[in-house]
Amino acid sequence: MWKYYKDWQDYKKKFKKYNCEAAYMNVEEDVIPNAKTNYQYLQSLVDISDKDLMDLVKMTNDDLANMGSVDTMIRVLGADDDNEDKNEFQQAINLYPALLNDKNSKEAIKKKKARMVKESKAGKLSIDGKYTYILPDWYAVMESIFNGTNNPKGLLNDGQVSCSLYDAGKVDMLRAPSLSFEHVIRENIRSDEMKKWFITKAVHISSDDLLSKIIQADFDGDKVLVTPSETLIRVAESNLNNLGVVPT
Repeated sequence: MWKYYKDWQDYKKKFKKYNCEAAYMNVEEDVIPNAKTNYQYLQSLVDISDKDLMDLVKMTNDDLANMGSVDTMIRVLGADDDNEDKNEFQQAINLYPALLNDKNSKEAIKKKKARMVKESKAGKLSIDGKYTYILPDWYAVMESIFNGTNNPKGLLNDGQVSCSLYDAGKVDMLRAPSLSFEHVIRENIRSDEMKKWFITKAVHISSDDLLSKIIQADFDGDKVLVTPSETLIRVAESNLNNLGVVPT
């Protein structure tokens, strides 16, 4: 829209003159709940053993097996503290868990369990992972803006990411809809300097990395699934090598 205004001052003047308003659409959650997979994340793993499949469904199976426990019922109904947008029913259970013995609550749990079974069969499985925003290496951005560096290095090297949600180590990054084989394995780094510059729960990627191209993500509010699941990472790496997937 630059061609419509003389300069930045002209834009601000007209913004006020015509009573324009600015708004933000998304805000990072204080507590980010564990995510679920989708069928595409699993479908691309063409070579996987039964044992590895059982490892991937363990969290879901545990929830189904322990559906009778109070903690599990509260969590699967969305009445736990992780849910910041509870409806009236969820708020009531959060305040008074004994309501789980109510007839309506039991019916809700029964329907929730049936839904979980149905979704699980469609590849929607609980996983040790979270959907969080994807952001660039802010240090590299600042080098470009304030130092005029044409090829800023930043704090992250190619193949490295930084996400405060997890300790240092490998993570698998995924985004739907998948277009090919979007299991992107990267090394999560958390140095003191990164903790100073990367202060949110988002995952930051290197300015030298093709990651954003592989999963077709940009930095306007896109979210990606970040998971440290050892089983998923090992199986994904094996498939990447066996299938000769490039780039990785």
